[in-house]
Amino acid sequence: MKKINDEVYYTERALARVGTDEITFVKQHAFMNARQRCRLCMHLSPDDLLHEMLIALCKQSYIRPHKHQNKAESLHIIDGEVDLVFFNDEGEITEILSMGDYRSGKLFFCRISEPWYHTFLLRTEMVIFHETTTGPFIRPQTIFATWAPEEGDTKATLAYVDRLEDQVSRFIAI
Repeated sequence: MKKINDEVYYTERALARVGTDEITFVKQHAFMNARQRCRLCMHLSPDDLLHEMLIALCKQSYIRPHKHQNKAESLHIIDGEVDLVFFNDEGEITEILSMGDYRSGKLFFCRISEPWYHTFLLRTEMVIFHETTTGPFIRPQTIFATWAPEEGDTKATLAYVDRLEDQVSRFIAI
């Protein structure tokens, strides 16, 4: 495996594979880094036209609401449970997908084909999922919501997540 930083690793195998060793690897590395996440890229380069990643998120991880220009992405939950929350451009919730692994009885796969803002609210201590999207990776194609705090502002992100939890509860109750 090739380490890019504490959160991102790339396989160096032309025949990429995922088993219990890879799941254990992303879990352990997610717990060990500051942003509480880790991804193992199964594609060989950021320039590849197809990107497939094994991603681990710890419950404390904050994913700033974002959308992707000119990209589709799919998510397949392998372990754990998460609410995938969608927003309009003003930051109002438009949809919530309650997702979990196959055994949970919840949705375990979705594909996002439009540039909708979205984030994750983890419902278990950790979520492991397989994400697929088109490449190459071009950072400016990810647009972060101006109405949500940046990831480095701990106080603001905790307050935002608390408000979001309340909004999600009210949205579900409707």
